Amino acid sequence: MTRSALFDTEFVAMLRAATEGIKARGKSDLGDKTLLDALVPATDTLEAEVAAGRDPETLLARMSLVARASADATSMLQARRGRASYTGERSIGSPDPGARSSSRRTCTWDRRREPRHAWMGVGIHGEPGRRRAKLTTANEMTDEMRDAVVGDLPDVSGTGWP
Repeated sequence: MTRSALFDTEFVAMLRAATEGIKARGKSDLGDKTLLDALVPATDTLEAEVAAGRDPETLLARMSLVARASADATSMLQARRGRASYTGERSIGSPDPGARSSSRRTCTWDRRREPRHAWMGVGIHGEPGRRRAKLTTANEMTDEMRDAVVGDLPDVSGTGWP
């Protein structure tokens, strides 16, 4: 297995693990009008494109198209989780902001300037991540993102919080 193919399968596994974590944390699933409605189909597409042996340009382009189309399709759904769920039926007719943001973050690679680079960290509301970095293994990327998130948490020692 080539390094590229190994990375791609690790990346699919990382996205699957992230999806399961989001489902558990938010007690949500596909169809609840959340970021999962863009992330899951995009990950399915990535997995299929990797299995078909597509080149990185093609698989990222197809993944991005599916993520955006899936995010747009959330406008037909009623929000059942997240802040939009408070609006009930009024949430029908507009796309879910989390799904739209997720679809924009799906393909952050700038293949013209820095092939195989990505934003590290989570950029919200259209902001970039913390820094651009050369893609490494999924474990290394996950460790860096976890350490950044944990480092941003307030010190809760002595408060009774775990």
